[in-house]
Amino acid sequence: MGAHVMGAREQAWKDVQTRCKLPGSVVLQQWTTQRANDKAAWIGALVEAAGQREMRRMFAAAETPAWVSSWPTDGGNLNQNLERGLAIAVRRARQHTQDNDWGRRFLLQMRTSLLGPTGMPLQMRHKKRGGNAHEAINESVEAWWSAWCREGSCELTGKHAWKDCERLAIDHLCRDGEILARELVGRGPMGYQIQLLDPTLLDPSYRSEYAGRRIRMSIELDDDNRPVAYWLRSQYAEAGYVAKAYDGGQRVRIPADEIIHAFIAEEADQLRGFPWMLAGMRRLRLLGDFEESAAVASSNAAKRVGFFTAPNGDPGSPPGFADQIVSAALDAAKASGKILTPAEIEAITAAAQRFSTTAPGQYDTLPTGYTFTPFQSDYPHINYGEYVRECVRGFTGGLGLSHATGGNNLENVNMSSARVGILDERELYKTLQDFVARKLHARVFKSALRIGLIASPLLARVPPSQYEALLCAATWGKRRWQDPDPVKKANSDAIRLQNRLTSPQRVMLENGDEPEEVMEEIAEWEARFGPLTAKPAAPGAGAAAAAPKNPDTESEKPDAEEGADVEEQP
Repeated sequence: MGAHVMGAREQAWKDVQTRCKLPGSVVLQQWTTQRANDKAAWIGALVEAAGQREMRRMFAAAETPAWVSSWPTDGGNLNQNLERGLAIAVRRARQHTQDNDWGRRFLLQMRTSLLGPTGMPLQMRHKKRGGNAHEAINESVEAWWSAWCREGSCELTGKHAWKDCERLAIDHLCRDGEILARELVGRGPMGYQIQLLDPTLLDPSYRSEYAGRRIRMSIELDDDNRPVAYWLRSQYAEAGYVAKAYDGGQRVRIPADEIIHAFIAEEADQLRGFPWMLAGMRRLRLLGDFEESAAVASSNAAKRVGFFTAPNGDPGSPPGFADQIVSAALDAAKASGKILTPAEIEAITAAAQRFSTTAPGQYDTLPTGYTFTPFQSDYPHINYGEYVRECVRGFTGGLGLSHATGGNNLENVNMSSARVGILDERELYKTLQDFVARKLHARVFKSALRIGLIASPLLARVPPSQYEALLCAATWGKRRWQDPDPVKKANSDAIRLQNRLTSPQRVMLENGDEPEEVMEEIAEWEARFGPLTAKPAAPGAGAAAAAPKNPDTESEKPDAEEGADVEEQP
């Protein structure tokens, strides 16, 4: 028994030594000097101190005290979350962009900010060996692309031009989180078309095996996690180009080299995109419910004046009210040509006894013995607008938009705050424009040009050997925005040009202009109307130059020094 107790004490001492990270001699000295009745308390305090030191080494967000016990700790892989909840998230995102004010504004703002009125036009910059632009080839390729972009040529149904396809792709990307399209070689008047597809054709819950390869979220993957094929719901793919259906005819397997599937990935092995509004949709839902309830409460408060109370407490309207209601109901039925049955008249009479008036501002003479209680409501509430603004601020912040533009709120916005918010927001737009240009435009141009160099008469002067060079020379015009303070921007550009810190071409591109087109238009103007003024004239210089001079009196006036004020004599 004694040996057992001594063994337990030695083990306790070793545990204390290990937890406290103290030299063995120090712990042993403290252990032996403690009284027997104090040793238990001493050990407890020592272990607690050691535990606190260990806790301080942990991340604060990784701790789970009682007040964050509901915080989930098993976030899991993003693909697992998408497999379980993507379908619901997409349906809710679509509902928000259809009948929620702020969700609709987000979609419209992304359309106009990313594309603008002109979309992303092709701009060829193919050069000769000497470095000069190869204008003949550039013009031929741009003319061919313009012809392909017309309605009936670029898209399978013939209903959309390329600008419409761009807009639909942006809508799907922002709302659903994905762009899905199919390339159709040999279709259309120019030998190549695309078919825009609804991303919900890819069932996120579908997983299976095919030819030894796994299928996850309707995407067939090889051992390197590279997409091999896409399995689309066949009920949406009834066109004649579908070669064969699998899985009992419920899905169609389409090779991955025919599918354009683009989304912004947030994890290395992510397979599907998700709606951009996902983080703020619950806030929007609660805000929409609050706004509707507040509007109804405010309307009811504006209409309802008060209540009548019977002297004996019995329910029912005051004498005479029911008769008026029944009479009005009968007149309305007669005017509409409806004949009421006795049962219907009895039901109207019973309902009139429970009548409550909501006529705006109506007062009536109280019957004898009745009392009147005025109706009081907190709505419209003074904090209503503040609550809405804060909710919208959080929603727009999660999307990377400024509250001034995304929240349609220009209150208390000055030039400085507008520049800080809007310029940061525009950097996000530029990033998204580059993503769309790489994933959609470059892919479509690459496939279409390969066929166009062989089949299109518009590219007869372009040798097929220039295919790779033309792909590298293709750029896409991206929408740019006017600076909040255009005068300061113009002065800044002039200073940068003067100090040789930039070029005129780069300044034009920053403003969304095509340098070659601008120079051609300037040359055309100067050929018809003379040279443009290189330097803006000073205010009033034009009027002074236009005023006729008297040579007799002009020669008598002394010359004034440059920059000096000439005082006019009385």
